[in-house]
Amino acid sequence: HTLTHNHIERAGLDLEHIGTFGYQRWGMNISGTQGGTVAYNRIEHVGSSGIGAGNAGYMTIEKNIIDRSCAGITDNGAIYFVQAGGSIATSTIRDNIIRNNF
Repeated sequence: HTLTHNHIERAGLDLEHIGTFGYQRWGMNISGTQGGTVAYNRIEHVGSSGIGAGNAGYMTIEKNIIDRSCAGITDNGAIYFVQAGGSIATSTIRDNIIRNNF
């Protein structure tokens, strides 16, 4: 499982058609993934997390640029693990640039 070199912009901003739940507004959703890499992506101006994960583990998330995430949700983060349990402990998150997060 590899997500690399993508540019995602202005995703998940239309509440009328998407809904208010955070995971429906993530720039990238890696939920349920066990093992993989998310790297060298540029994610800009998204309604919720730039990269969101539920029950994902053994992931490497690195060298991404996330700019202006969480535009419509307050309980979130640019990189956000939901229902993580022990899965976040098995993942590596490093060397990402996060700026202008709401």
